[in-house]
Amino acid sequence: MVSDPASDRINLRKEKRIPLQVQLQLKGSTSLGFTMDVAVFTVNVSKSGICFRTETDLPLRPGDTFEGTLTCSRFATPVYLEIKWQSGKRYGGYLGDSTEKWFVSF
Repeated sequence: MVSDPASDRINLRKEKRIPLQVQLQLKGSTSLGFTMDVAVFTVNVSKSGICFRTETDLPLRPGDTFEGTLTCSRFATPVYLEIKWQSGKRYGGYLGDSTEKWFVSF
């Protein structure tokens, strides 16, 4: 039996993703010592994480942690985010206990 890489990637996902674009303001310091205060936008969200994109390269690495705020016209939700992966200008982050305040119903 031959494996299909596209299907394998989908099967690795443990949670449903919802396409949702909201602003994420990140504040903190990276493991490389850079101070961050930057606005980015989510690509999609899940129960415990987000995927976001940036317009420029950022010095983020897996394991970096930040405080942030997810914002749209009807809400502002504080979050604690740990960077889990990077692919180009897209990043994945784990929300940890921030999901207690999560505005999306799954």
